[in-house]
Amino acid sequence: MSYIQMNDYRLYYEYFERHSRLPTVVLIQSFGLDSTSWKRLLPYFITKYNVLVYDFYGHGKTGYSSRPLNLKQLQLEFRSLLSHLSLADVHLIGCSFGGNLALNFATTFQDDVQSITLLSTPFRFPSGLLHGEHMEQTGVTGAYDYCYELAKQMIYPIDEEKLNIVLQAMLKIPLNILIQSTTLLIKEETRLTDMTSVTQPVLILHGEYDPIFPAKMAILYASYFKKARALMIANSSSEVALDRPDVVASFIDQFLDDITTKVPARKIKTIKTAVISLGSLRMEVMKDYRVTWNNQLVEGHWLRRHARDFLLFLIMNKGSVTRDKCVDEFFSNLDYQKAKNHLRVTLNHLKNIFRQHPDPALHDALIITRDQITLKAHIECDLLNYQQALDHLFDPKFGVMRRYYPYMYFIHFDVNRKFGQDIRGEWATRIHDHIEDQLHDMFLLLVDELKQRNLTVELTQLLQQYKLAEPYPGYCEEELKHIGR
Repeated sequence: MSYIQMNDYRLYYEYFERHSRLPTVVLIQSFGLDSTSWKRLLPYFITKYNVLVYDFYGHGKTGYSSRPLNLKQLQLEFRSLLSHLSLADVHLIGCSFGGNLALNFATTFQDDVQSITLLSTPFRFPSGLLHGEHMEQTGVTGAYDYCYELAKQMIYPIDEEKLNIVLQAMLKIPLNILIQSTTLLIKEETRLTDMTSVTQPVLILHGEYDPIFPAKMAILYASYFKKARALMIANSSSEVALDRPDVVASFIDQFLDDITTKVPARKIKTIKTAVISLGSLRMEVMKDYRVTWNNQLVEGHWLRRHARDFLLFLIMNKGSVTRDKCVDEFFSNLDYQKAKNHLRVTLNHLKNIFRQHPDPALHDALIITRDQITLKAHIECDLLNYQQALDHLFDPKFGVMRRYYPYMYFIHFDVNRKFGQDIRGEWATRIHDHIEDQLHDMFLLLVDELKQRNLTVELTQLLQQYKLAEPYPGYCEEELKHIGR
């Protein structure tokens, strides 16, 4: 346990020095947490690198004074640590908003930073997410409730150990420091100019279920950096170092190995800086199959090479999937190498369809990296909208009639929809079964609620409409007899 004396408080840090010739990594946690958030990642690192962890002003074991938290103070802490330990050429690893700080440090102290790894870093900050004013008004109780709810969103899957690490770190922070942190996050949001000015190699690892900034958007924003790799970490949220430390460590090892062994720049995946202007890609599958780009029809051989089904699969997965997931869902009957080759053929065919469209903006809408496949577009799909709207009907705040009228519309579409008839695969079956289950469950819920409110006309219409998909043969007839219809 080590400290250095700042002007009016002590700064806590730990430095795990393995060997002076090894790379040095600096781990920068998110605001609201402390160095314990690296607990699961540290064992993978301390045998390979020199590792520095520390707690920000007012966080963890670091003290604080009457002065408010500000960016200059955080910059001073970082620079003081490097000077105190005689460190240079460090590799920064920042998680969530710690990644925003890592970007700031990398541009402010450019000569001292060799590379940047961003773990679930939000490149844009949703101002409505953190409610500093609300916490100030509600006091300690409100802060606890807020921290508990936020902690549950930051990890996936939730388990007691991870939840305690996050929650205990949050609750150690004085309320005024926590509020100042939220204010600073909004004020110092990472700007595009900050990203384009970064000269160091950047690795982006983003949690699949990050509630703050979607993984597919993080992959798109990677194009603003001069040299960047971007990957989605499956089954993880914003605290990816807690959720998937083994996977995170593996990707960082590979990234740092490329840099420290001085692999030529061409082998470090480079994405040229570009301004992202997202078009609208819409797919319709519930009546006729149709794909449009900015309301213009996208024509092509959609029934060849799984193109139609693959695009739907990609859209239903929110526009971003790993290659391995594609292999598992489409080519699981083949050995892995053959499956990868088939996937490559499918991707090339889909790209060719896009490239035949007259709008050049569609030509590069499919981003293919070594591990990830992403649509660079605003995506829409009638099936996706249908599924989300149906799920939304289960909102407990909805009254019976708020559910009834949309549901009657959903029944009409479900009876006539084509999806599931000629789109094959377990993934399609899961979607189909989920919709059928939701329709069935909502039907039974509505029958019960309409009976309780004695809404006989609506109940009759529901039973007559649902005959083609009733829970069991004769169910609707039995219910109609009970109400005398």
